[in-house]
Amino acid sequence: MKLAFYGGTFNPPHNGHKMIIEECACLFDKLLIFPNNISPDKKQELLISNKHRINMLKMIINHKNVFIDEFELLSENISYTYYTIQYLLNKYSNDDITMIIGKDQLLNLKNWYKYEYILKNINILCYDRNVDGDFHRFEFKNIKFKEFDFPYSSKYIRNKIKSSKILDKSLMSNSMIDYIDKNNLYK
Repeated sequence: MKLAFYGGTFNPPHNGHKMIIEECACLFDKLLIFPNNISPDKKQELLISNKHRINMLKMIINHKNVFIDEFELLSENISYTYYTIQYLLNKYSNDDITMIIGKDQLLNLKNWYKYEYILKNINILCYDRNVDGDFHRFEFKNIKFKEFDFPYSSKYIRNKIKSSKILDKSLMSNSMIDYIDKNNLYK
């Protein structure tokens, strides 16, 4: 089986996340979404409750082969990808595993905890988020690249909400915007 996993804070999930999930649902037999509990590079960032992030993720998942895995949410440790990969390799030992990441994360990969282990044990599908940086320092056969045109981040969306700017359908669906408003999130 071709298995992919996509991790992040999803704080909030947006149309960029949805586009990646939609495409990967068609590329892989199974796609696991891992919302994290404590992101290694966002330790100071205040997350909304896991319940809200899971509810919002469910709003953007429209495929029967896409699942939310709470492994990282249930851990009290920092959500290092290394541990998630060990979990996946143990649970799906006979499957071909691919990690889905954005270019900004790939450029930072050499700073990740046990990044050599990651590169040796899984494939990587990198979505180019139009972030400046050089890919040439990655000469691994297990990394593939996809063009991706969604320049906005969850942080950008949170900042718009905090400053009371109106969100539109280019960032997230009306139902997601309504959910955020109804639950008074990110204010």
